[in-house]
Amino acid sequence: SIARDYPRALKMPMGILIAEVAAETGDGQGARLFLDALKLENPTPSEEAMLKFADGKLKELDGDFDAAIALWEEVIASDHRPSRARARVARTEMLLKLRRIDHREAIEQYEKLRFAWRGDKQEFNNLRRLGSLYLDEGFYREGLLTLKEAATNFREFPEAPEITKQMSDTFNGLFLGNQSDGIDPVKAIAIYNEFKELTPAGARGDEMIRNLADKLVQVDLLDRAADILKAQV
Repeated sequence: SIARDYPRALKMPMGILIAEVAAETGDGQGARLFLDALKLENPTPSEEAMLKFADGKLKELDGDFDAAIALWEEVIASDHRPSRARARVARTEMLLKLRRIDHREAIEQYEKLRFAWRGDKQEFNNLRRLGSLYLDEGFYREGLLTLKEAATNFREFPEAPEITKQMSDTFNGLFLGNQSDGIDPVKAIAIYNEFKELTPAGARGDEMIRNLADKLVQVDLLDRAADILKAQV
């Protein structure tokens, strides 16, 4: 009732935002009231895409996952770029949750978004998720590169330090834990050289380099092992 008399230019974006927030917080009835009211305002094609995206989130809340996916696929086919990008993310995450796609297929979808949407919090979130998916699949270089891109390009975001910590934890796990056991030694040295700024200071850094040298010695890469030990000295 408060928003009913607002100018249409304000009513539509505000109403869509409120509907999405209501769906995200579990207020399905509130979301439905706003969506039904906005659909009577003769929405433009762009507004229709935004309404369908919000409606998909409401379907997800109601547990009607197939209906949600169908709505998001309609949005992906629309001409409204912001809604298309958000719908692709929502659809990918839903299919992953339902185990209809695996992580590698999800990576493929997020890779498409790297160039389809850039420059705001959505890109930051996409890069963060893509980097984590790469790491989950054991693609450590790709994962670290993607997370580095997010942390570097969006360093002003409050969540950026969390990504830096994730990179550091992954790097430490590779060379101080047993995660590197299945990694080819040449790939291990390449990862180390590319991200050696993540090497911790002090005794842990010394241990990391000794572990890497031992790994290289085991496969007769003696010159490489000697080089990193000389650099450490």
